[in-house]
Amino acid sequence: MVTIEQLQDLDPGAADALSTLLASIGGYSEEDRQVLASKGMRGKAVGDLTKALRMDGRTEEDVTAYRHNFSEVAFGGTSSLQWTQAQAHALVLWLGDENGPTWAERIATTVAEIKPIEQKEKKMHWIEKDDSERKFWQYVTDKMGLVPADVYEALGVARISETDKSKEQVVALLKEKHGQKERDILEGLISQVAEHKEARSIAYMDVYTPDGNKTSITAREGVTADTVAATALALAGGWEILQKLGWGSPKNTTRSQAKKNAAPNPAGQRGGSAPPAPKPAAPAAPPQAASSEGGTHQTETVKITAPSGKPVVEFWRPGRKYSEIRYQLGGEALLKLCPALAGSGWTAAHFDAIGEEYTLPLTIHWIPSPKNAKWQDIVSIEMR
Repeated sequence: MVTIEQLQDLDPGAADALSTLLASIGGYSEEDRQVLASKGMRGKAVGDLTKALRMDGRTEEDVTAYRHNFSEVAFGGTSSLQWTQAQAHALVLWLGDENGPTWAERIATTVAEIKPIEQKEKKMHWIEKDDSERKFWQYVTDKMGLVPADVYEALGVARISETDKSKEQVVALLKEKHGQKERDILEGLISQVAEHKEARSIAYMDVYTPDGNKTSITAREGVTADTVAATALALAGGWEILQKLGWGSPKNTTRSQAKKNAAPNPAGQRGGSAPPAPKPAAPAAPPQAASSEGGTHQTETVKITAPSGKPVVEFWRPGRKYSEIRYQLGGEALLKLCPALAGSGWTAAHFDAIGEEYTLPLTIHWIPSPKNAKWQDIVSIEMR
């Protein structure tokens, strides 16, 4: 890994120019310095840097290698997929200066003198290809009931791109961990001996749980009302255990679109899960957008993802390849943008549970971001 100190030894001017870029990154918010760059901002930064490094006689492979050289010394890694929002945005502004492209070329060229230029020798990690990361986490959370902390612990890494195992090896390892988790739960279950003989008469009725599941409650001869209620609550507790093992209810009309697996709680602790999704309710009066500028998105589905391990709320329209807009400030802040959600039973935990998905028709009002007019800031949300 080439360092700025090594760059300083060969080209002090280039090192000073790079220091200016790095210093500007420190002026961004803590969140922008932590969250991964959006696809649009990363694409803009990569495009501008590529343009600055595209010289006569230099092949596209060479340009890619020089771009990796620049990224390595500037941001500590060759892949632009690891750039933060602050890094990508600061790079675009830095390259926009009339001397920016010249300094980018000098920095990349000097790094090439420190180490051999890499051309195809370092392959892109499988988690970084296309939408592999989204599919991987969806599979892990939906099918295995594992949370990110489980995965990182099993692999012994802080992020998936750090493992040298193939995708097949990782999945096999996690399946074993999932099986062990199931065995641990089964071993912890306590068998009970029935304390009653066959009843001469029984009565039963169909009821609905708070989250909309239909179930039948049976009262046998001699049982008390308290015992019936306690048994029903025990049934609900057993259902929660089965959900953690990946079980689902085909007749669950409210939660059939939501993922019924363990997910981190709002504090990011292991073992938490999202509360049942509330039943649809009549929307409150629509809030007014904060500005005459901007626009709206009509979305139907909400998905909770974690591109960098932190919950991100994505708003989707049917049949789309990418979400319409995302929100990264957490469930608590999201509810303040739409009080009607809280009034309908939605909580911050619903929107902080990685891997959850809800059918939730919404109208998203946005305005251009003060930081960059190409970004969209959500100002209010209304239920439809």
